[in-house]
Amino acid sequence: MPRARVDRYVLKEFGAPFAFGLAGFTFVLLINYLFLLARQTIEKRVPVRLVLGFVLAKLPYLLILTLPMAVLLATLVGIGRMASQHEVVALQAAGIAPARLARPLLGAAVVATAASLLTAHFLVPLGNVHARSLAAEVVRSRDLSREIDPGVFYNRLPGTVLYARSAADAPGQGRVLEGILLHQEAPDRSVASLVVAARGRAVFDRETGRVSLLLDDGERHLWQPGRGGYSVIRFSRFTMTFPPDAAFQALVGSRRRDHRDAVGAALPALIRKYAKEAAEARSAGRRLAARVRLRKARLEWHRRWALPVAVLALALAAFPLAVRSRRGGRFVGLSQALSIIFLFWLVLNVGLGLSEQGTWPPWLGPWLPDGLVGLWAVVLWLRLGHRRRLPFATRLAGLLPRFGRRRPAGGGFRPERWAGFTRLDAYLTAGHLRYLAAGLAVLLLLTSVLEFKEGFEAISPDRRDLPWGDLLAYVGLALPGRLRFLLPIAALFAAMVSLAVIAQAGEIVALKASGIGPPRIAAPLLLATLAVSAVYALTQETLVPAAARESQRALERLRGRPSTDDIQTGRRWLVGEDGALWSMLGWDGRRKTILAPSVTLVDPATARIVERIEARQARFVDGTWRFTRGWRRVFRPDAAPPRYETFDTYASPLSEPPETFGETRRRLLLGRRLADQMSFAELRAHLQRVARSGYDATPLRVGLYEKLAQPLLPVLLVLLGAPLMLSGGTRHRSRYGFGLALLITFAFWSLWAVTTSFGREGALAPELAVWLPPALLAAGGTALLARAR
Repeated sequence: MPRARVDRYVLKEFGAPFAFGLAGFTFVLLINYLFLLARQTIEKRVPVRLVLGFVLAKLPYLLILTLPMAVLLATLVGIGRMASQHEVVALQAAGIAPARLARPLLGAAVVATAASLLTAHFLVPLGNVHARSLAAEVVRSRDLSREIDPGVFYNRLPGTVLYARSAADAPGQGRVLEGILLHQEAPDRSVASLVVAARGRAVFDRETGRVSLLLDDGERHLWQPGRGGYSVIRFSRFTMTFPPDAAFQALVGSRRRDHRDAVGAALPALIRKYAKEAAEARSAGRRLAARVRLRKARLEWHRRWALPVAVLALALAAFPLAVRSRRGGRFVGLSQALSIIFLFWLVLNVGLGLSEQGTWPPWLGPWLPDGLVGLWAVVLWLRLGHRRRLPFATRLAGLLPRFGRRRPAGGGFRPERWAGFTRLDAYLTAGHLRYLAAGLAVLLLLTSVLEFKEGFEAISPDRRDLPWGDLLAYVGLALPGRLRFLLPIAALFAAMVSLAVIAQAGEIVALKASGIGPPRIAAPLLLATLAVSAVYALTQETLVPAAARESQRALERLRGRPSTDDIQTGRRWLVGEDGALWSMLGWDGRRKTILAPSVTLVDPATARIVERIEARQARFVDGTWRFTRGWRRVFRPDAAPPRYETFDTYASPLSEPPETFGETRRRLLLGRRLADQMSFAELRAHLQRVARSGYDATPLRVGLYEKLAQPLLPVLLVLLGAPLMLSGGTRHRSRYGFGLALLITFAFWSLWAVTTSFGREGALAPELAVWLPPALLAAGGTALLARAR
């Protein structure tokens, strides 16, 4: 065989897995941005060009992450297939040495490394600059009224808690909030105020970043906590103004660029500048700050070189490993790639963290995984040139299939093993589950890399040490919540790839020739996926909500903020079933006692406060809330002076059950996506409470239907994907299994993101918004499977 033809053949085997791997890995990392695009453009009314531009600006950085993985996967899968089918041995017998066989592959790796270097030094920093400018424009174009979700306490205004019963779009006014309650407290807690209004709008000043609340028809209560004095002001129109928040000041007010924005040779110049500032700093504080900036800039410089070089290092190590593979083909290559990717990113992330912290020098963290892979590659290449006896475990594994084939002749599959489960079912199920496990592991690994990066970047700059415990807790606890996206993708890819493998071997044609049609072939895959989905449904009710809550708390600790259930004033807020607004400093579930409770009863029809109660504590005794050592004010509708009384003990007629104040409910009060942190039963009960109180529960209803639909998505995607691979069943058609899975996944999640966003916004009925994409999958899959021949 001519050498040039061999080169083309090797590149062909390398090219397809590389293209699919690069597209697949990048798509998985872009899923979060896909939902961000739908949420920001539909729910927040941010212009599409801004959000899409922001996503595209992040693409170069994602390519830096996925290029090494794609090269590694392509080498192990492509060359591994050649080795498993003895093509490498045949080429060696023809006089083509492994080193010569590796030449085109390493040439492709060099090209990928050069592209990665250009991307790291130029496209990534340019993308950072562009993303920063787009983020500033997004902040300027924000519609604050759409950030305030009805029925959810909003705490992003300084020292303020804001609550709205409902919201509606008004012609010429935008989104108008209705049934507003606003609590405000001075930083020294000397003065507090409570404002209620029938309606209002939030106006954002694009130039200054100031927020103005334009309130209509309401009243304002002012008092001095613990000092007496109380006043009520009735208004027909009232404006409250707030200073710009930290996000606006950081993105819009600051023009300073950091080391991540330095393009090409600008980064070394910045390093020299920081080094000079550190040497010339006179005060210890300025010297420390300059050294921190210098360390981060040097770390960025080494990272821009180390990640692209990893492409070549991984290719050098993967080739001898793939050549030595004699069994398993693509599945072994995928498993090996998974293990190497996991270890590589684990060492890299830990090293970057230690270098960022200052425990290691800036060069060691980025270059350590490259060095380890390089040493391993040298060992593998040295061993490739020497023939040696296989280890006992490998020889034993090679003998097992032989014993499996020593059975009496009879031909065909056994009719059944038990309950109608045949050998064909076992064979198809085993292949599907192997690829599903491997695919899910790869997706979880990729997600953990992004979660680690997000958690690392969220660490407060005021932290002097690296909070490894909170960082690892955030990454580990965030993964269960990602299963709702990753499991359907893994199931679809597993079905498509496993069917593609048996089609490549001609087994689908043989099965059809034996009278076994596509529905019968697809049945074990669907049943296996259904079993996996049932397990996921169980975790969705138990593990996922608790993990989501704890992950959010760990993220808040990394940011140096109080947990999401603690308002800036230190109080927690909730709405009772009877519409009463409760705030408290704490809840003792064992004693059923509220610490420092404050209860506000509001008449929504007149936008007036009817009654207020404040006390040292409240305890639930014999079906009644008993407040101790506090005061009570009852406000009359005829503008007469309110009735004021102090008490040592007061038995209130409020009927709020103590379960309302439990741990689960307490942690959910301020989250935007409450449904993510609740089980189905908890969310349904919460939805009923909200509906009885007369509040808009549309977003919660969408979340409830999502919890019903999500466990079905893996089965429905397999139902659609399987007949696409089974129709025809030719070898040529099987090559596109990965590509078909990628296209189906992208189309489905795009439709899902759009319809659910419309549902939360109220443009679609919640039932239609959630169930339309699964219904289309079910109808399309059933029709394709029925017509498959």
